[in-house]
Amino acid sequence: MLVKADLNWSQLLVYNETNLSVHCTENPGVYSISALIDQKVQVVYVSRAENIGQRLRNHKRFFEPNSFLKNVLEEKECYFRYCEVQNPIDRQNVEYTLFKYYRPSCNIIEPRGELIDINI
Repeated sequence: MLVKADLNWSQLLVYNETNLSVHCTENPGVYSISALIDQKVQVVYVSRAENIGQRLRNHKRFFEPNSFLKNVLEEKECYFRYCEVQNPIDRQNVEYTLFKYYRPSCNIIEPRGELIDINI
């Protein structure tokens, strides 16, 4: 289990079909979605996935169950970034640490995990 990790984050990318297809990995990891709100880019959602690219593309589709996230994705200019994290427990802890740091407005349920030292 990670106690401290230097994560290899992707660059911040515009959340669109091209970037999701070209720049996303199909590997497991964590990701954040940000939105331009009051002329500032703010993290609005964090999560983990077995397949980052597939999960990010699913948010863009009409069946997104999280109405808060769906509205932001439809109404705001959005961005995403991700990092690969292979171990499921480490993914959970990275997600939890990101949640505690950003307090994203579109995360409905607080994830479980432990705080760890990561580069955010």
